[in-house]
Amino acid sequence: GEKRAYLSLPKPGKHNANLKALKPARLDNEEPTTFGKSGLELHKLTTQVDSEMEKWEDPENEIIRYGQGLSSMAYSMYLFTRGEGLLKITQDLFHQAEAFATEGLKLTSALHIFSNQGRSVHTCHYPNQGSIMQT
Repeated sequence: GEKRAYLSLPKPGKHNANLKALKPARLDNEEPTTFGKSGLELHKLTTQVDSEMEKWEDPENEIIRYGQGLSSMAYSMYLFTRGEGLLKITQDLFHQAEAFATEGLKLTSALHIFSNQGRSVHTCHYPNQGSIMQT
């Protein structure tokens, strides 16, 4: 049969056997509102990123892939704030946030490399005169 992409976080198992069990934290009255506002902002940003990504034609570009991955993760976190989606408990949200941070670092690295490549293409280095930008 046809395989579906598995979008959930790994289930706790033997690989977590040495970790202490986390106690659920009680949220104060303002935190759900704060999470909701943050979730709405994430949703707006995700929508903007998705519309920008549709303009790009190269799905093999790692910058685009990382951007799409971040957008997807942000949307999952937004759905969590509404009690929807694949993230069910706060621990799922925290795992997703860690993955989001890791993906963000990968995007930052890819953008840095891209930026440096762009500079080297458009810059001529002359001995004892520094760099002069070509137009």
